[in-house]
Amino acid sequence: FLLIERYGSRLNSIAILDTAEGAQHELLSSAEHSISNARVSPDGQWIAFDATARNVNRSLSSALTSGPGGRPAVFVARLRVGDVIPQADWIAVDRSASHPFWSGDGSVLYYLPTVPSSELRNMVRARRFDSRAGLPSGEPFTALALTEMIVPAAMVGTAPVATPDRLVFVLGDFRGDVWMMQVR
Repeated sequence: FLLIERYGSRLNSIAILDTAEGAQHELLSSAEHSISNARVSPDGQWIAFDATARNVNRSLSSALTSGPGGRPAVFVARLRVGDVIPQADWIAVDRSASHPFWSGDGSVLYYLPTVPSSELRNMVRARRFDSRAGLPSGEPFTALALTEMIVPAAMVGTAPVATPDRLVFVLGDFRGDVWMMQVR
């Protein structure tokens, strides 16, 4: 199977492409939210993704999103191949965050908070995940803080990946030198 992020004039959706048969099945879809950055858990039972509200009058999680063009929130849902996962089954993990990715064993869900901005991130947050209960457990915690480098979240295809013993991601260095000169 292969996850496909699809863009349309009304909504974003996530589909699964059966690579053996070539059939495409809708997995996540919403008229109220833009959905992106989907990642399947290592055990294949869960999908993590972020969603941003597109219409302030409709509310999946008004406490988690800040309206049209607002900040995304990270969700998980039990993966059901062949069925669209209803919004009622989306489980909120954290607000003002995106680009979720699983630890190598699936027990931790990492993500990028939308600070210092939506395009540039300098922190990786995480939350433990109980796959049996299907719920995040404990409070979110900071897994990594960067002081001089940033994760360029606006660049397509640069979402982080976790392996059993490390986090792998693209970093950008936006430091600059200050030059001074005497003007006569």
